[in-house]
Amino acid sequence: MYKVVIIKHEDGERLPCLVDDLGMPLVLPNEYIMKKRGLSWGTLEAYLKILMYVCHWEYSNVDIFQRISEGKFLTEAELSGSLLPYLRKDFSKTKVVKNTVVSADTYNDRIWLLNLYINNLFKKKLFSTNIGSSEFLVVDSLSKHAFETIKQAKLSTPGEDKKNKGISTSQLNFLMEIIEPSSPNNPFSVKSVQIRNYIIIMVEILCGVRPSELLGVKVDDIEFGAMNAIHIRRRPHDPDDPRIGNPEVKRLGRTFIISDVEFMMKIQNYIENERDELIDKYPEKETDFILHSQHGSPISNRTVSNIYVTIRDKFPDIFDSNFTAKSLRHVFSSSLETKMRRAGVPKEERQKILQYVRGDESEDSQDVYLG
Repeated sequence: MYKVVIIKHEDGERLPCLVDDLGMPLVLPNEYIMKKRGLSWGTLEAYLKILMYVCHWEYSNVDIFQRISEGKFLTEAELSGSLLPYLRKDFSKTKVVKNTVVSADTYNDRIWLLNLYINNLFKKKLFSTNIGSSEFLVVDSLSKHAFETIKQAKLSTPGEDKKNKGISTSQLNFLMEIIEPSSPNNPFSVKSVQIRNYIIIMVEILCGVRPSELLGVKVDDIEFGAMNAIHIRRRPHDPDDPRIGNPEVKRLGRTFIISDVEFMMKIQNYIENERDELIDKYPEKETDFILHSQHGSPISNRTVSNIYVTIRDKFPDIFDSNFTAKSLRHVFSSSLETKMRRAGVPKEERQKILQYVRGDESEDSQDVYLG
């Protein structure tokens, strides 16, 4: 019925848009998203997908803004008995065995955005109503009641220690052994793919970068010499990037000094050999990005995700569904914190260092790692 599409503008900016069967945009959800245009396109797309579920519910039930425009809101049966349970459903189409409901965290994310969206609809009505009038007071009261009702629908979740979201030392050692291009147990058959995937996983282990940050790295971001470095840089949208879902550095850029000379030589070898061969073979697809597919195009986030899926499928007794790029980011963060703590680095300094290397905007987000 409805779907989210990504629109690529001439300047390279990507913006998601919620459209109907005829490709026409739905005004209110897209208007709400435009107010948050400063966020990454990936975040906006995730928000629109949640609002898409809300619109699906509205199509078969009640137009929420129409009800608000009448100075009313959803009844208890409509909100708590219908809309909120609907948002608990698992809408995935890719699972062989579908769960009837999503996790508590996913559900909480959905109703958090629902609350913000409905609050925005109430504000839209209030802005067209005379302040102090009886209608204004009624709508304002309804808005506060709706906000609290939806807020209270949040599910409690067991506290998760992010330090345990990584992989064990034995798993890490096994991974580093089988991912070597020369390993007979390497799960990838094509040599150039083996080298590329080795670089991806090792950068995750050594630097803990997000996949989207790694996919945005260009040749000029790799520094070879007396001091080898990998630069993660925030850039505006690249109009020459052929990927509709182009990767972004969502938060802060930073520089990693790489002391592993042998690893840097492998990166240089990949750039000068495998990558250049692909460019010679597919000159029309040439870009400045380092990581390419066998067909010459820069790889996508899905390609990176599939690397971990392939490894999990090849070694199901070693890795479970928790083995992802994010798990290696946790390994990096926890390992760095442990080393700094053992070296006697003060907590406040460890917090600032973690914030920098992880590219986070808040020091508080490092609390889960600090011992």
